[in-house]
Amino acid sequence: MHEVGVLKHALETVEAFAQANNIAQIAKVVLEVGELTGIIPTMFDTFYPILTEDWPLFKGTQLEVIIRPGRGLCSGCRNMYNVFKHEGACPACKSRDKTIVSGMELLIKEIVIESGDEHGGENLRDQEECV
Repeated sequence: MHEVGVLKHALETVEAFAQANNIAQIAKVVLEVGELTGIIPTMFDTFYPILTEDWPLFKGTQLEVIIRPGRGLCSGCRNMYNVFKHEGACPACKSRDKTIVSGMELLIKEIVIESGDEHGGENLRDQEECV
């Protein structure tokens, strides 16, 4: 169950970013998880409230997890395909020789901060960070 440690590290990274930028309250954290990472995203949903319940920066925050498909480029026929869906084999030529193109990422995709006005939070999409 490495998801707890990974999620805690992501939250610590967001906290460091918030401290460095004088951000007092986070509204939402968006994580992008590659489907080939071995991480079970529903575990993030389960443990997020537990990890953040006594963490003032994250009080009342939302967690959104975006699943990034595991894509591979077949070395034989150059077909691009979903590795997870096709169990690692190219659907065109059945080769298992491939280059993984996406799906191994774990990113802090977006941090939405409380702005204190009626327009809601401010999105910090350009602050992508690998965890």
